[in-house]
Amino acid sequence: MRNLFIILLLYAGTLNASNTGGQEDSPVTYGEELPSWFFEGGCLGVSDPSSDTIIAYYQAVHRALAFYAIEKDAELASVYEYYYFNAIHHNDDFNNQRSHWIAEFETVADTLSYKVEKIFRTKYNETIVLLNIIDADENAVSVTAKGSFMYHYDSYNKAADYGEKQIMLTQTTDLIKEMLWNSTIDNNKYFKRSYIEEYYSDLKKTMNSYNDYGNTSDEMVFSKCEFGLWNAFVDSFFQALSMFESENIVIENSMRQITNEKDASYNDKSQNIARMVMKTNLSCSLVNLSLKNNCLYANWKIIER
Repeated sequence: MRNLFIILLLYAGTLNASNTGGQEDSPVTYGEELPSWFFEGGCLGVSDPSSDTIIAYYQAVHRALAFYAIEKDAELASVYEYYYFNAIHHNDDFNNQRSHWIAEFETVADTLSYKVEKIFRTKYNETIVLLNIIDADENAVSVTAKGSFMYHYDSYNKAADYGEKQIMLTQTTDLIKEMLWNSTIDNNKYFKRSYIEEYYSDLKKTMNSYNDYGNTSDEMVFSKCEFGLWNAFVDSFFQALSMFESENIVIENSMRQITNEKDASYNDKSQNIARMVMKTNLSCSLVNLSLKNNCLYANWKIIER
């Protein structure tokens, strides 16, 4: 384990780690319990579970930089569509509905320099880092983060269909040039794939168990930790983003009532179509995290610019 610390510190030194002295001053810790600083917000990054500690370290660092860029300024564009169709036929009530929410975001941050304040290796081989952004120096990097999400829910003749897709792309001028996160849910089928340049790994459901920590509130979004901390972390971010409502939102509604007569039987139908369009700039920052019943709860602060 001491060799692991030394290697991590040597590599962290190339990224302005806050401390590259002996092990007694090392920012690296590991153990059964997640560290308290992980739950206190700040510039956090989480890697996929990986036995390659160096790749996991850089992956966590670059993800932290991506979320720092999102905190500074991100452009968000989204469209929400809702279709409702109600029909009464022979005293049977059919409530059919379809909803789609599609959004994209992008942000660019130039000349970022930072210090790695904390590094933690979980018992499930995840690396967590805490960064401190400092004045730009000769080691500054540029970061581009862009992503999209799509949620859909269809209910037709009492049969329901649900799906979601989340994509997050991070590009840097650092050691790892490009990372891609791809998460898809189709009813009860899951697909979680993480790319580091041309290499990829698929995340599977696990028996990972994290102890409860902190308090939860109704304002917090949450996600199960069954695919690890990163999946829960980024899923909470996408959830918070999907719940945001801009002051500049454009809403279009149309509704009509239809009554048909056939063989002395009257059938009533109603249709309602709603469409919301939004394009704005915002800041999204992590305030704090909690764990309860193996779910990660997150408090994200979103401010429209």
